[in-house]
Amino acid sequence: MNSSNDIRIGFIGSGFARRVQLPGLAFVPGAKATAIASGHRANAEAVAREFGLQVFTDGAELARSADVDVVVVSSTPDSHARYAIAALEAGKHVLCEKPMALDALEAAQMVTASEQRPDRLAWIDHELRYEPNRRRARELIRSNAIGEVRHVELSLKPYLRGDGRPQASDAPWNWWFDVSRGGGILGAVGSHLIDLCRFWTGTEIIYVAGLVATFVKQRTDVTGTVRPVTADDFASCVLQLGSGSVATITLSTVAHHGPGHHGQVTGSEGTLVL
Repeated sequence: MNSSNDIRIGFIGSGFARRVQLPGLAFVPGAKATAIASGHRANAEAVAREFGLQVFTDGAELARSADVDVVVVSSTPDSHARYAIAALEAGKHVLCEKPMALDALEAAQMVTASEQRPDRLAWIDHELRYEPNRRRARELIRSNAIGEVRHVELSLKPYLRGDGRPQASDAPWNWWFDVSRGGGILGAVGSHLIDLCRFWTGTEIIYVAGLVATFVKQRTDVTGTVRPVTADDFASCVLQLGSGSVATITLSTVAHHGPGHHGQVTGSEGTLVL
């Protein structure tokens, strides 16, 4: 902690951090952004000029900085485990974007690293838990307003972005369409909805079945080069929770029409529709 007692925050990743996290941090008293790292130094420098930050090319180097108390990992998912573990090993608190990691093995390694530093906070950033409608739905469910939860239905058709970027149907190829980097609708949005089932019901998932598909097989990147799409643009799954309730989730970036986000929670005494 520094002499002013502000919590000093360093960001790894210059995309989501610049569009969402850094502007939002300006409204948090006692928190101060101090550093930014990106694999593309020019991007980090642009963000640093805008927000007055120190620049690092490597996220692990930022994690070791004496000017950082908390590391926010908002880089591409293929780097989440590497940077989160590096930050914990450097004695820093960690807030890591979802999806947590590329696979269960990486996620388990992150958990192990956090368990070895019990004095450090290590969280996954499921920020949609704090959205007012979702919190109100949780309150109603937990107060037994609809009785025992029987099934949850969640869908997103089509996927519409609200942050100024091109919509998924028209977006140029980037890492989001590369499965090796952690791209795809299941990780981008499915992770939120899977967490929402846990958040609303207070129980863990004990069974899952599902599939993903890629319907748009190639896209053109910003240079005009045609690139193969390997990440999913459709995902569907059925979950069973420890309480005995069942959840279904359907996500599509290729649907031409639909309600957008839709949620329905059916209980023994009533139904919530969002």
